[in-house]
Amino acid sequence: MLDDYAASGAYNDLEKSVIAFAEQLTQKATVAEAVMLKLKESLSPEHLVKLTAAVGQANWTNRFNNAFSVELP
Repeated sequence: MLDDYAASGAYNDLEKSVIAFAEQLTQKATVAEAVMLKLKESLSPEHLVKLTAAVGQANWTNRFNNAFSVELP
């Protein structure tokens, strides 16, 4: 359901904003102001830092594994 998460009923508004954040940060290394404003309605600055760190670490891990052709189970 991630392909069309914005229209999916499987995710609430916060979850959709988190997915949009992760997608934009991964693809563009920047996040739209509207997405940040929506996240700030529900998440504290501390939670935003943790979210950003988690997305960054996942991206780093994926790139590392891709560079070395790591096969995951």
